[in-house]
Amino acid sequence: MNEKQRLYPRGPLARMRSEPARSGMILISIPLVLALFTYFGSSDFYRRVLSTPRAYNDLHGFIYHHVGSFVILGCGSVLLGMLLGFRLRDLGLGLGDAALGTGLCSVIVVLIVAPATFAVSYLPGMAAEYPVAKSALETRTLFTMHAAFYMLYYVGWETFFRGYALFGLAERFGAGAAILIQTIPSTLIHTSIVASGKPFVETLSAVPAGIFLGWLAMRTGSIWYGLGIHAAAGLLTDFWQYLHAHGQL
Repeated sequence: MNEKQRLYPRGPLARMRSEPARSGMILISIPLVLALFTYFGSSDFYRRVLSTPRAYNDLHGFIYHHVGSFVILGCGSVLLGMLLGFRLRDLGLGLGDAALGTGLCSVIVVLIVAPATFAVSYLPGMAAEYPVAKSALETRTLFTMHAAFYMLYYVGWETFFRGYALFGLAERFGAGAAILIQTIPSTLIHTSIVASGKPFVETLSAVPAGIFLGWLAMRTGSIWYGLGIHAAAGLLTDFWQYLHAHGQL
């Protein structure tokens, strides 16, 4: 390829897959995809449009929300990434440095996430906040169903933010800037997620968490190890509340 062909690739698809057009498309698509998820993939949309006040069940609403994350954020960003010329491993969906990633994930979950979530589970506000779908606490079967669909939520979330947004922008802006860029929307969406928003402290904590999970994804070349940490934090938070609710803690 000569210099003119490199700077001015032929065809609209080829131009869209080259920089700076590709990163521009990613930056435009990030708020658009998030708007679709917030307005049409949320439990609030399920409650208002797809259910009735009498029939609404909060677990069903959040199953819809979790599937919405998987489909809109996860599958949607993968399709957009492929359209823009990325392979799955280019988006961090390969295993990357499995030894490093597995080791860091295991240490962080065992030594930090598990004891920290256990300790804060005794705070009065935690029982009021988590799990968001309170009916998941009723039986072991319902909690297991809640946990299984909750994993879909994390797959969609990490694929979008630490996969599509992060790896998609790193080529043009560099790893450091891409980490900071993806941290902005992943933090701000905490103010509107689940309709009413997350607690203030949790939203603030999304800043260092977004930076660290972004660094981990870039360092290992994969989203899966950060996903494991993120999912462990969410699932353990709810699991401790399930044990409290049933008098096992």
